[in-house]
Amino acid sequence: MPDNITENLRDDLAGTSATPDPETRASEEDTYKNRFDDITLLNFTQNVSARKRYSHRIFLITTGWLISVITILVAVGLAKLKLSDSVLIALLGTTTINVLGFFVIVIQYLFNKDKST
Repeated sequence: MPDNITENLRDDLAGTSATPDPETRASEEDTYKNRFDDITLLNFTQNVSARKRYSHRIFLITTGWLISVITILVAVGLAKLKLSDSVLIALLGTTTINVLGFFVIVIQYLFNKDKST
């Protein structure tokens, strides 16, 4: 290891100031602002893509569930399927509310008005 490292470092630092000149500072700020804008745009693009993909999937799951419930109700009504009253109440009440609640929660998250994206 050279003995003059300290001297070289002192010489290098002697020619530089602690604060950059305004032109260098403006250039760095523009660079960081451009990078921030690029990242923000990428984030926005990914969010839009995810919203399209997941909103369609959630709609299909919810629609499929509700069609299944209606099919079971029609089958019970036509005496093709025998279910007790407590099972029908559980099917119609708790599980359907849970599926619709899931739909609402996910949609509110995906399409949050408070977020910028």
